Formats: sequence, structure tokens, C-alpha cells
Amino acid sequence: MFKALGQCSICKKEYTSRRVGVKPGEIVHICRDCLKKARGNFFSFIRTVILVKLTQGHF
Repeated sequence: MFKALGQCSICKKEYTSRRVGVKPGEIVHICRDCLKKARGNFFSFIRTVILVKLTQGHF
């Protein structure tokens, strides 16, 4: 079955069939490059939170 193409909601440069459900009824298209950047930013954020918690003695 054909997946609908949509413009990347973040960079607006590419068209992709990769979709992410943000909330019920709302679909966001995201290209490969933007998805990689989002994952990298998320893991960087998590690593920072863990390091701060470790230095404060919360773990």
C-alpha cells in the first residue's frame, strides 16, 4: 500500500513518508536527518540530567 508523502514538519526541505503520531489525530512528517538530530538532542539531554543527579548525590 502506498504511504502518503508529506513535507518534513521541521526543516521543510524534504518530502518523506516517515510519520510520527504526536497526539491523537495529529501526524507529523519527519525526514531522516531531522530524526537523527532529534534523537541526538534527546540522548544528550538525558545524559546531562543523569550527570547532574550523580553530582548532587540523588542516585
